[in-house]
Amino acid sequence: MFMTSESPTAPQQPYNSSLVKKHMSRIAAVQCIYASLMDATTPLPTLIALQLEQKGEDAWLPKTPDKKLLQGIVLGTSEMHKALNARLSESLGERWTGTRMPLVMRALLLCALYEALYTPALRPIIIIDQYVGVADVFLDDPDIGFVHGVLHELMHSLRPKDMPHAPETP
Repeated sequence: MFMTSESPTAPQQPYNSSLVKKHMSRIAAVQCIYASLMDATTPLPTLIALQLEQKGEDAWLPKTPDKKLLQGIVLGTSEMHKALNARLSESLGERWTGTRMPLVMRALLLCALYEALYTPALRPIIIIDQYVGVADVFLDDPDIGFVHGVLHELMHSLRPKDMPHAPETP
């Protein structure tokens, strides 16, 4: 439950519903891609509609996802699945094969990779931050750290000019 500004225990920072909706869109997108990886027979528009119908039924789901962002991520990730999967497998090398990686982690990384490649206006550090936040919903701590590391490596290789560089040591 979100507190109002009149509440004596209101949060220090203002509530930004746009950011929450975007975050919820990414969570819902990962759920849709995960569901399609589990069972490709359900049409993607049906999976998207199911996510949009939830409307905050869960306590941690305060807002309806941004429909346009959700559709863009899900349909784009699905359309570019083969290329994204190949890029992800290439990046992971022999560390993690498709059969060894949990499907929810693969779905998350595919969605993040889609946004990294096809939304150039979105800064890589935002993509990392958002999808590490999504990972926190679905994965345990060691896996969240792994996702962070993979995303960081991917962003450095895909968009090196957009990534902050570590200071050089003297």
